[in-house]
Amino acid sequence: MKKPAFSLLQTALLALLGLLSIYFHLAPLQLSAGAAVLPDLLLIIVVLWTVRAPQNAPLLLIALLFLLGDLMLQRPVGLWALISLLIVEVIGDRRTALRNRPFVAEWLTFSLALAIGLMLHALLLKLALVQRPEGLLALRYFIVTVAAYPVMAALLHYVFRVRSPKPVERSSRLGRVA
Repeated sequence: MKKPAFSLLQTALLALLGLLSIYFHLAPLQLSAGAAVLPDLLLIIVVLWTVRAPQNAPLLLIALLFLLGDLMLQRPVGLWALISLLIVEVIGDRRTALRNRPFVAEWLTFSLALAIGLMLHALLLKLALVQRPEGLLALRYFIVTVAAYPVMAALLHYVFRVRSPKPVERSSRLGRVA
């Protein structure tokens, strides 16, 4: 199978979308403090990009985006960035298996990884004696982020043309190694 080529344009698009997702959290949307929870668009975009076009998602760029997100959103610096990198790497290691399965399997894998990441985040904040968000707020964050995943997948697929490489054509000779 031919390996997809690196595209500087797609890498720049990933960086731009990452920066826009951070800005989306900072933009004044006239929401009251407890009324709405925004999804983690940066995490969603990076996970989708890592599954669909890993050659255009350099780890250094991803780490810098997550770190910038921590700094701009005034979270404990590096904690959520590290957990997000772990989520991206765990899902990225399973990218070949996820490509051969329905989208629902990818969505469930992301949901499970996010749930474990949020529990790890809460545990580390508790061990560090740092004030952490209420349980209900974290649950709403989880639900909104998981619900936004298929929407962002469709947006990346149809609008930005970030797609998985097509599987190798199967041989017409059944049961024989070509």
